[in-house]
This record gives sequence, C-alpha cells and structure tokens, in this order.
Amino acid sequence: MELSRDTAAKKLDRKRLRQVLLSIPRYAREVSHVRSPRQLYQWFYYKLPYAFPLAAFPSRVNLEPTNDCNLACKHCPRPLSVTHRGLGYMDPELFPKIAEEIGRHPDCTVKIVGLGEPALHPHLDALMELLTRHQIIAYLYTNGELFKRFAPEQICSWNVRNLTVSIDGLDAASFANIRVGGDYDGIKSAVAEFHRGRKILKKRGPEVEIRHVIFPNESPAGLLRFREEWLAISDTVKFNYLYYPTPPVSEVRDTKCRDIRREFYIHWNGTVPLCGYQYLTTTRETLGDMRKSSIAELWNHPRLREVREYHDRRDLDRVPFCKACTFK
Repeated sequence: MELSRDTAAKKLDRKRLRQVLLSIPRYAREVSHVRSPRQLYQWFYYKLPYAFPLAAFPSRVNLEPTNDCNLACKHCPRPLSVTHRGLGYMDPELFPKIAEEIGRHPDCTVKIVGLGEPALHPHLDALMELLTRHQIIAYLYTNGELFKRFAPEQICSWNVRNLTVSIDGLDAASFANIRVGGDYDGIKSAVAEFHRGRKILKKRGPEVEIRHVIFPNESPAGLLRFREEWLAISDTVKFNYLYYPTPPVSEVRDTKCRDIRREFYIHWNGTVPLCGYQYLTTTRETLGDMRKSSIAELWNHPRLREVREYHDRRDLDRVPFCKACTFK
C-alpha cells in the first residue's frame, strides 16, 4: 500500500509540474497587470503562499451567487451538493456587507463561481455593480448563460478582469452529450459576438478564457483543433483534468494545500465551508455564517488554524479528507 501511495503522490507531483509549465503564458499575462511592488508581492504570495507569512486576509474570496444551473453536466458534482445544501440564491441584502469588507482590502479579488451558473441569480447585476463601485477586481465564470442575459456593454462596464466560459466536448455532438441541455453553436456565436462587441467598445477587458475539461477519449490532435478554433474568438484556452466526485483512494496527497492560506469560500446561503473542495468527500465542515460573522473572523477561525498547522507539519493523517484530495 505504501508503494502505491508513493507512486500516486509522484504522479500527482509530475502532473502539477506539467500544469505549471503549461501555465507560463498565463502567468505572463497575470504579471502584466502588476502595477506596484505591493501587487507583485501579492502575486507571488498567491502562487507560493508557504514562502511568506500567512496573510491577515484572504487573497481571493470565492462567491457562489447560486447553486442552480440550467445544464445537467454528467461530470458535475452539483446534484450531490444540492442534496446536502439545498437549492437557492444568495440574499441580495448580503451583497453590501461582503463587498464593503472586501473593499477595505484592495489586494483581495473575488471569483464569482460555485456549483451553479452565476447568471441565473436575478440580481447578479447588482452584485457586479457593487464590486465595481468598491474597485474590487472580479473573475466571473459562466457556462454561456451570461451572454443571454447581459449585453457586451454592461459586462464590459463591470470591473471583471477575466471572464471564464466553460466548454466541454470538442464539437457540438460531444458537447451535447456531456453538457446536457447546452447549445455548443449558440454559445460559440455568443462568445464571438461578445468578442466583436468588446472590440467595438475599444475595451481591453474582460479577457475571455475558454475552460475545457479533458475527457479520456479526447486526443491531443482534437484538443489542438479545439484550441485553435476557440482562440479565434477568445484570449486564451485552458485545459483542466477530469476529477471525479470520489478521488481514487490510491491517489494520496502529501503536499501542502495552498487554498487554506489564500482562498475563502462563501456559499449561496451565507455559510463558509472549511474547504471549498469538501464536496468531494463525505466530510463537510462549516466555519460559520457570513450573516453573523465577518470574513476576517472566519479567516482566523481556530479550526482553520488547526488544519493549517497540520499542513505545515505535513501531518495529513489528522485530516483524511485533505489526504485524499487531488486538487492543487
């Protein structure tokens, strides 16, 4: 068993090294946004959080407006999440509290994501306008529904640095099989229209990133064709590995988790999980509720400090859900 664990850990290390090498162009684009020594420090901290003292406030807040979705992707863990957390939309009255606190920390960015389609929230525009008013840099994720509900002019008026569009499958047929209920050609036309609209508006951002999950039957040649096809109407194409809801027990993590030193998660109902990836396991811990606490308070929660200490010592036997995690 120890041999298999060691082999699995080495495979994960090689996979992460390959991801780093493939991400060099992305890193270059990110550094191009750096305008001061402080911002450069924050960039390095996000990439190498164990090389620096723990930040007093998270580098990034992951905000889930809703866990509702208009698609039924076969590989998505959302149904399990809905079973455990229920289906719902974040109370718009919580938006100002979150935005005001983050706004006091100019180095913190917000990722609008979660196990749902953000554009389905009926007040997403109010959230984005609040973030823009507080000069908070946002990263917005969508399955393409965003383009149906908002015009290029409105999206470009938000303080969004990166707009990530999830596209799985290499063509219309495979897309329809994987992302049940989606329209490959429709989304492609919408992305192209946004690309043209941004150019007409003479806006540099948001940058459009196409995010693709690699499935076992997809060939390198097919992935290359996909990349070239989508690069014609976007700024970058990024490939992710397919992760299953239950990671293979042979894949044992022995590396320190970066997330617990840089990321903070807020679910649609205001609850804050110990880990943003615990939906992969049967263990689910909650640090608190944003309706009763602040981000700063929960970022320094005793349980989170305890888990960080386990990672500092690489004592992951004390946190088995971390040991089985294959992310990052």
